[in-house]
Amino acid sequence: MKLVCKIACLALLMNTLPGIGQERVFYKTVQVNGLNIFYREAGPANGPVILLLHGVPTSSRMYQPMLESSLSAKYRLIAPDYPGFGHSSWPSTEEFGYTFDNLAQVMEDFADALKLGRYTLFLHDYGGPGGMRMALVHPESHHHTKCGFS
Repeated sequence: MKLVCKIACLALLMNTLPGIGQERVFYKTVQVNGLNIFYREAGPANGPVILLLHGVPTSSRMYQPMLESSLSAKYRLIAPDYPGFGHSSWPSTEEFGYTFDNLAQVMEDFADALKLGRYTLFLHDYGGPGGMRMALVHPESHHHTKCGFS
């Protein structure tokens, strides 16, 4: 019975504690163009940056497993919520034009606000059109662009 209790306690600890060497995930908000942009961040502050742009109808939450993975030991992973998604501001359509051009501009300004400099874009679904606009307008900012469409 003691062995069963020890195994149960060990399993509980392994499922509640971050992995050894794994960075914590931080939840932050930054002001961009009068909007609160929520984002999740993990990894070393001086690591190579991967900007994770989410799909629809999701949010940065879709990247939580990646943020908690061993990638965060080497890379600075940043996953923002677009305006009107997740925990970011939800302006009305009168206040904000929900176009890919506007979303791309907000994400460019988000990257500038965080002083990201050069970064790799990781795009999924709805993140593709905005992210590709970012890569075309400012190719000097991007190491690579990875796309995954569903």
